[in-house]
Amino acid sequence: MEALSRKLYAYGQHSGLSENRGGMDSLSGDKPNDIEIVCMSEVVQSYAEGIERRIHRMGYKVDLLFPTVNVPLHHVFTNIARRGAKFAIVVLPHHEMILSFNLVQLVGGNTELNNISIDQGLEYISVRLPKPKRELPKDIVTKLAYLKLGKPLTIKEIDVLIRFIVGRRENSLQQEYGENVPRHLQNPPIGPDFDPELKATKETIKRGVMEIFDIAKQIPDPPAANITDQALKNVIDSLNAAGPNFLQSLRAKPGQQSQSSTINDDMFSRR
Repeated sequence: MEALSRKLYAYGQHSGLSENRGGMDSLSGDKPNDIEIVCMSEVVQSYAEGIERRIHRMGYKVDLLFPTVNVPLHHVFTNIARRGAKFAIVVLPHHEMILSFNLVQLVGGNTELNNISIDQGLEYISVRLPKPKRELPKDIVTKLAYLKLGKPLTIKEIDVLIRFIVGRRENSLQQEYGENVPRHLQNPPIGPDFDPELKATKETIKRGVMEIFDIAKQIPDPPAANITDQALKNVIDSLNAAGPNFLQSLRAKPGQQSQSSTINDDMFSRR
């Protein structure tokens, strides 16, 4: 946003305000802003822009402007009221610390609410300022009328409708969730792979599986076999005790061994 970098108009040049972004004046044919945010210091520009984004998501036309130093605020309010704005929000350096602003109602009585919290101030505006109805583009109205009458549309015309509806969907998501749009709603439900209910179910199953893995990681491994010196000694002692009997059972008698040897000699004698 480059509002501060633009030229500031002096009050003597009939404005007293910096050139705002998309601001209108009484001679312009553009629709006037519903709300003007008067930023009194460059220090709080980012804070004021955050308020601007919230108001924009509410569906109102809003802009940020910077008055010159020597211009009294009541002249600023008169100027923007003449341009058609219904409310003015004044942002001062101390407002960022307490998340508030000064709210001035420019029509229906000059009500001024100082240091009102952001949430309370925006609620005050929403109650007293009906949201403008957005008109559909003429080509969209025509295509929707064809659908209502059952007339066929070309692929290109259908794509135009899809892109328009997806754009409206994104605007609704921003108004409802701001910057924290749930992951399963970020993509439009075009095709089964993008169906939000199916994606939410898949994410639930995935989280369940990951939780199972996390629990499994917390279970300690079974203790490894711990062969101590004493256990090894016991095994050796048992082998020593059974050793002589085992060898004795395998030892043949001397006579049988010589006879077996003789037979083997006879079997392999040559004539």
